[in-house]
Amino acid sequence: FTLTTDGLKKLHAAAISEMDKGLKAYGATVPMIPAYVVGRPTGEEKGTYLALDLGGTNLRVCSIQL
Repeated sequence: FTLTTDGLKKLHAAAISEMDKGLKAYGATVPMIPAYVVGRPTGEEKGTYLALDLGGTNLRVCSIQL
């Protein structure tokens, strides 16, 4: 299929709108959980980090030494 620039912009706006609704109210089409990420990795990170995956019936924990 072909997606025009205008079509892509409309799709993008619709996706953002649905995600906003998911952050604001329970029962939205796209349920969202707020994340409070305050920065991005720089490549200069050092130390031990924990990665948590809390999904479904599983809890996964990974310790990463940088």
